[in-house]
Amino acid sequence: MSTGVLSTPHFNQYGLEVESFAQSLAKFITGAKERKLSHIIIDLQKNVGGSTGVALLLFREFFPGVDPFAGSQRRSHELGNTLGSATTRYWQSLTANTDERLELVANEWVIATRINDETGNDFTSWEEYEGPRRQADDDFSLVERYDLKNPSFHTAAFDGCLLDRYLNDDDENTRVMWKPENVVILTDGTCSSACALFLELAKNQAGARTVVAGGAPKAGPMQAASGSRGARVYTGSLLDDEMSWIGEKDEAVQPLLPPDRNDTGIFIDHVSFNLRDQLRKDDTSMPLQFRYDPADCRLYFTLDNVYNMTALWHDVFRAAFEDPSICVEGSTEYASQGGRDKPRHMGTMPSGNKHMLIRRPTLPNHQIYLR
Repeated sequence: MSTGVLSTPHFNQYGLEVESFAQSLAKFITGAKERKLSHIIIDLQKNVGGSTGVALLLFREFFPGVDPFAGSQRRSHELGNTLGSATTRYWQSLTANTDERLELVANEWVIATRINDETGNDFTSWEEYEGPRRQADDDFSLVERYDLKNPSFHTAAFDGCLLDRYLNDDDENTRVMWKPENVVILTDGTCSSACALFLELAKNQAGARTVVAGGAPKAGPMQAASGSRGARVYTGSLLDDEMSWIGEKDEAVQPLLPPDRNDTGIFIDHVSFNLRDQLRKDDTSMPLQFRYDPADCRLYFTLDNVYNMTALWHDVFRAAFEDPSICVEGSTEYASQGGRDKPRHMGTMPSGNKHMLIRRPTLPNHQIYLR
């Protein structure tokens, strides 16, 4: 069997850097096709996230034709609804194609540029979005999705980058080079933020395999992703800025906002929180951060592979496609697409000669090929 390895240690590319990432990714895929590589390992070790746009770009390249769900919700809170309603109304009042309107297209409190998952159309107002949906004795908004057909949203959300593969429907004429079951994603458990989003889409929507390396020296499964696995990290200072800004733009909303937002009574250096819950396609009843979602297989780091990435990649290939018995005991029986209740066996593949193509697309000074 011949295998290509794509090492992507972070998604921290913005602006023109995204184009560089896209070019390097295209070069890897072209090289893999020329060598007729039949399997792919996407190595996400040490990847703690970055740009959502880069995660979506990587997903589209390997799983063309699969519409990424990336749905999310937020708690339906009176203050949040006040802020969102006022900001959305202000944006809708702006003249089309003005700089201010374009700059606010991807603002978290402008909902009219996001898709209502129930209808498939953009929300018409914050009042439509806020619901509430009642779940577990709590109130939540409706499910929102990114409008990836809107070039203005791309420009604002992805720091000026246009993800052409989403805008132009290029997937219609794109042949799937690798079946999802021939793609395995390797993590070390640190995958979070945009990395967790990519992992969710690749594993649970497209159907790729996952292998996680590391963990405590005891039998059992291990999750491939970590962190909050939320959809949007937000800060207290940013929230305060948004309230101050909309209070200046809409005086009528000023009395509805907290008057003493800076007087907390205690010293606070930094506050951040998860603004939106990331959800799973076809099962939006529970946010991802509350799910136990183990990898399909877990491997131990050994003296042979902990400092030798080539040896680790060979171990991953063997576990995923040849001999799942080398997975840590008890780490495969719970692997699933929906939690512990739907086992998914790793399966076996016939062995053969191994040819590996390795490339690190995110760091131009670390692009390497191994033969």
